[in-house]
Amino acid sequence: MDVGGIYRITDAVELRAGFAYDQTPVPNQFRTADVPQGDDIVLAIGLTYSITSALQVTAAYSYERWMDAPINYVTPTGGTLTGTFHQNAHTIGIQTRLLF
Repeated sequence: MDVGGIYRITDAVELRAGFAYDQTPVPNQFRTADVPQGDDIVLAIGLTYSITSALQVTAAYSYERWMDAPINYVTPTGGTLTGTFHQNAHTIGIQTRLLF
């Protein structure tokens, strides 16, 4: 599920925001330490400034949090991996766009 929007503050400035929720396709018994992904929540915000009608700059920030991901994996050789992963990420981006 994703939802987002853009709010035009002035002709040159736009505020952007969004929210996303994504359920993991990996069942607990198949989750490994290589890809310990759980359900995912993303919150994002950004600001676009039009320097001219052909040149825009966007700065954005997002926070991503994966829900606790329990692992109970039995390897083909009989070993086990048991535990819970906790993950989050912060991302900052700057983009320049030239329209022609």
